[in-house]
Amino acid sequence: EEMARRVEKEVLETWLEPLCPVCGKNAITARIRQGKRYLSCTYCGAEYLVDLFLCPHCGNSNPHSLGFIAPEEHPEYELDYCERCRHYTKAIYEERLSGQIPRGLEDVLTQELDELARDPELGLIRD
Repeated sequence: EEMARRVEKEVLETWLEPLCPVCGKNAITARIRQGKRYLSCTYCGAEYLVDLFLCPHCGNSNPHSLGFIAPEEHPEYELDYCERCRHYTKAIYEERLSGQIPRGLEDVLTQELDELARDPELGLIRD
């Protein structure tokens, strides 16, 4: 976490790769703000810019094999998934939130998306 805090913001804003630039792990949550997608690393706490249409698990950028589910009861959340690798990412639309979600708690506070992803018809995987 200390290393993530010391990384220059410019590096995090220009990284655009699916793996975390600090620890190399796959992120499982993202924050969407001002039309940009920032992955939130659960391991080191880094938050880095990535393409909106990119699977952070396999790097797939084919829009025909990327999908999402938006639960009606939680319009501030979205479950983004890749049909190629079957992994998913939980997205939080900050502009739609009624309050703040503290950094580091994204994964815990979006557990209902994990429940949604467990649908056997979807066949999704979480690392």
